Amino acid sequence: MAESPNRPAHPLDAPEAAAGGSACGSLGHTPAASICAVPSRCVRCDEPLTTPLVCGSCRTVFPAANEYDHFARFGLPRTMEIDERDLERRYLMLSRGLHPDQFAVRGTEDKLLAEQLSAHVNDAFSVLKDRFRRAEYLLELEGGPQRAQEKRTPAGFLAEMLEVNEQIEEARGALDDSARKQMASLRAEITKRRDAFLAEVAQAFASLPAQGDLRRPGVLLKIRERLNACAYLEGLSVQIREMLVS
Repeated sequence: MAESPNRPAHPLDAPEAAAGGSACGSLGHTPAASICAVPSRCVRCDEPLTTPLVCGSCRTVFPAANEYDHFARFGLPRTMEIDERDLERRYLMLSRGLHPDQFAVRGTEDKLLAEQLSAHVNDAFSVLKDRFRRAEYLLELEGGPQRAQEKRTPAGFLAEMLEVNEQIEEARGALDDSARKQMASLRAEITKRRDAFLAEVAQAFASLPAQGDLRRPGVLLKIRERLNACAYLEGLSVQIREMLVS
């Protein structure tokens, strides 16, 4: 259905109109790695959808947001490696499209639904924009063990962390300028180590065997162990930061 040439541009119009790019980011071209059964066209006006939450052409809002994972809500593939600038662009586009001003002349039901969908979008963005939280979420989607179920870390990691904890406690007892420099350097090393683990996690997700493959549980466990290590390292980093600002 052709849209009216007099209709003002809407934040959720197709990507080629909204961002000057191709339409390959629309949900009709979402890679198979994302959630299945995501609609590609609006059921009311048959225009292409850029998100399964709201139509940019006829402003229809769809109540089935809970059926889609965070990646699908943004029309993104279910993968660890995403373009974070593209994610932010999609987030801003959705936020504008679900803004109350867009529904000023609509019924109360549509306004309330738009508010609920906006909350879904905010939640999804807060998870996907953070590399660690994105990995935790993706592991959950892939059926991997959660932190409460599996607390193991890579071999030798905890022994190494005992030494790091000793350094922190020594510095805490005498936090002079020299100790502050040492702690700042240690925190930078901890961040590098955490980033290295996340890189390993991304690589493991990229080569994750398919469902039914006997190697899959081992890869998911490897991811879990490295995410546990990341969480531990983040805790140490927070400790050091609080020491340095006190």
